[in-house]
Amino acid sequence: MTRALKILIISVLIFKSVNSQTKESVYSFIKHCGIKHPKIVMKQVLLETGHLKSYLCKHQYNLFGMQFTNGRETLAIGSGKNNVYAVYKSWKDSVRDYAIWQNLYYDGIQDYYEFLKCSGYSTKKTYIKTLKQIIL
Repeated sequence: MTRALKILIISVLIFKSVNSQTKESVYSFIKHCGIKHPKIVMKQVLLETGHLKSYLCKHQYNLFGMQFTNGRETLAIGSGKNNVYAVYKSWKDSVRDYAIWQNLYYDGIQDYYEFLKCSGYSTKKTYIKTLKQIIL
């Protein structure tokens, strides 16, 4: 095996280990960040990313379908090609940004599903029903 091929293989392995996320690693990081209602939030990740397979997830590291905003503190580094959805340096920054959003707007008292509905998080009428149907 040539030196160049070895370097290429090592680079690919490093890239994959840094940028790949699994359900387990995402859920663990959600809990690590102290996000309230981590099971519901993980269901949001799975719904928003098509089980971690969407373009937004893989290329913009956006696990929550967050839109880019200048209206609050954010870890987003800009918006993607559609100029709507936030782009992050890593999926972990996406989770941290969700924590910022949650800490800003969620009072901790209200039922979380009701909060998501009232907060305007999603404009889809079936969003909460679909979330509740996701099995972790």
